Amino acid sequence: MNSRFSNTISEPAIFKASFAMAAISFLLMLAPAFITGLGLFFICLFFNVEFDQNMLLLAALSSALSVAMLRPHHEAGIDLVNPRVTLAINVVQRWVFLLGVLLLVGYAAKLSSHFSRRVILTWALLTPVIVIAVSLWLQKLMNRAMADVANRRSVLFVGVNDA
Repeated sequence: MNSRFSNTISEPAIFKASFAMAAISFLLMLAPAFITGLGLFFICLFFNVEFDQNMLLLAALSSALSVAMLRPHHEAGIDLVNPRVTLAINVVQRWVFLLGVLLLVGYAAKLSSHFSRRVILTWALLTPVIVIAVSLWLQKLMNRAMADVANRRSVLFVGVNDA
């Protein structure tokens, strides 16, 4: 094959667009934000802590940050370890960074005394576990949708040669 064309094909496969795959991709992108915000709300309910304006601000800020920081991404290249382990490590690393940003904002705004340590610690420990579990489940659904016969594409190459 001519080297001029060997670098132009970067994607291993092209799939037909489908509503199911688009919906799953949308959920993969937004699930961490919903889990982060709603998780804080339900943990406050569990510990009988008032979900006041400061908690709402924390939920909104953490949800906004998690849209950008916690959504799973696929790095180019071969995973040397299990892709599930890679996803879990990436989510935990990004979650620790997100918590660092939130702690920095809370310290700078002198808001850290307004939050229950019990609620924040429980939320900080449970949220990445739930995000990882939901992301793995959604990726499994995406793999099933991609492997569906309806998304298979037929290709016919005509007139391809080395010249």
